[in-house]
Amino acid sequence: MTENPQKLRNINKLKFIKSLNFVIKITNLLWKIHF
Repeated sequence: MTENPQKLRNINKLKFIKSLNFVIKITNLLWKIHF
């Protein structure tokens, strides 16, 4: 059984977007704390 490359790419994109959103949230929190 071989994985669909397109599906795999979409999953990776989702993971990337989620982690990016997480980083942005943390950055906003730190920004609020500092200023």
